[in-house]
Amino acid sequence: MAETVFKISGVDFLPFVAEGGIDIDENDIESEEAGMMLDGTIRRDRIIIRRKINVTPRTVPALSSAELSSFLRALRPQFVNVQFNDPFEGTVITRVFYNSQRGAVLRREYDNKTMWDMKPFALIEQGVSGYA
Repeated sequence: MAETVFKISGVDFLPFVAEGGIDIDENDIESEEAGMMLDGTIRRDRIIIRRKINVTPRTVPALSSAELSSFLRALRPQFVNVQFNDPFEGTVITRVFYNSQRGAVLRREYDNKTMWDMKPFALIEQGVSGYA
């Protein structure tokens, strides 16, 4: 696989992610026609595959206000481009995701500087159709 990459809106998040802090799942989204049939069989009707990336930021060292602000601003747009190593494709890809919850925890003031921990967050892919 290629060099490890994790960028959101062009901002390199990788140095600020905890060890093992990128967890990628793929979910099938089915049409309303899918489900259990009267004879007990299951009907599948996948209309899209959607990835979800759960991100756990590192906590040591804490983030400065400037670092935290750059990350939170990168996540703020309605949709963001995320470049990452995709285990399903086996290469680095860029896809469109959204994020609905961002936040931080005030850790402490150190040498007259406010330091922060970024809260874990999830990125949900807009979706990729065309998979059989």
